[in-house]
Amino acid sequence: IIYMIMKKVSIIIPVYNAEKTIEKCISSILKQTYKDYELLLIDDGSTDNSLKVIKKYRKYKNIRILNQENHGVAYTRNRGIKEATGDYIMFIDNDDFIDSDYIEQHITAISKENSDIVISGYRRINIENKILHEEKLRDTYWARFIIITPWARMFRKDFLLKNNIEFFSYGIGEDIYFNLLAYSFAPKITILSYVGYNWFFNTKSVSN
Repeated sequence: IIYMIMKKVSIIIPVYNAEKTIEKCISSILKQTYKDYELLLIDDGSTDNSLKVIKKYRKYKNIRILNQENHGVAYTRNRGIKEATGDYIMFIDNDDFIDSDYIEQHITAISKENSDIVISGYRRINIENKILHEEKLRDTYWARFIIITPWARMFRKDFLLKNNIEFFSYGIGEDIYFNLLAYSFAPKITILSYVGYNWFFNTKSVSN
């Protein structure tokens, strides 16, 4: 059934000083069971070898590499939305990775329910691949507020554009603003009990 849908998904990854983690992240995307996607890797003025690492993936037709001066994650995600050619948008952070059926689970749900947003759960994983926490969502109204991140969800692109939903440029909390704005405009939000996003416990990250 899934391959009858065949709508294109745009995956947006802001890349910043991620030379040690980005390959694991990209590798998990290349293993997806759902193949009709484009991957936008946007290097945000990295000062390490991130750009050099991601340029190795230029041979893949569905991977686009963009680079810019450092503007921060909010600007970079907003640029990704504008550059995306897919019907649906997903965000992944450059030190995280996804299960092989991640896109398939979300696109099946968003197509079946004709939703604006689909939200799923996550695992918190450390450097030894040990699961520190797993958040599996139940289908309740409040589930949407348990995880207010850009990831572990899929958005309909025309819904974001029509309602001018963007990240605002601030160092922290820009994802909470984005999601609350999206929720306020979205007539149809689907909650999945599925868990396929692996949130890497990076001691050096902004959220930590």
